[in-house]
Amino acid sequence: MSKRVAIQGHRGSFHEQAAHNFYINNSGFVPEIVECPNFSSLYAAMEQGRALEIPRDSIDKASLCFTLPHKPGSLAHILAIMSFYEINLTRIQSLPIPGKKWQYFFYVDIKFDGYDRYRQVLSAITPLLEDIRILGEYKAAL
Repeated sequence: MSKRVAIQGHRGSFHEQAAHNFYINNSGFVPEIVECPNFSSLYAAMEQGRALEIPRDSIDKASLCFTLPHKPGSLAHILAIMSFYEINLTRIQSLPIPGKKWQYFFYVDIKFDGYDRYRQVLSAITPLLEDIRILGEYKAAL
């Protein structure tokens, strides 16, 4: 059994190795790799149906990137909402936005029980953000 899986990178990269390990160990199939030189082309591959889409009921982990208005407490407010919806923040990283003083991209990985909870938290935080991108939705490794 083979399914197409998009990776950001090329054959021989750590992303390819991670995709093979994940799908062989968790699903029992060897993925056919769709190489994407950057994240924009990766999203395009997913949107155009050239790569694997994971069923929503099996998703329990997601990666997000967002930006916030530059004002005191804006990140704390988002994290409090995630806590209210029982979303587990497993990783957070901030990177400055080039050319925008005191503005940052926030990259987070989250885990949750139930896709509905995840959609609820997205609906609750989106109006408070300047921008949000879902980088990936997937089943957490065991």
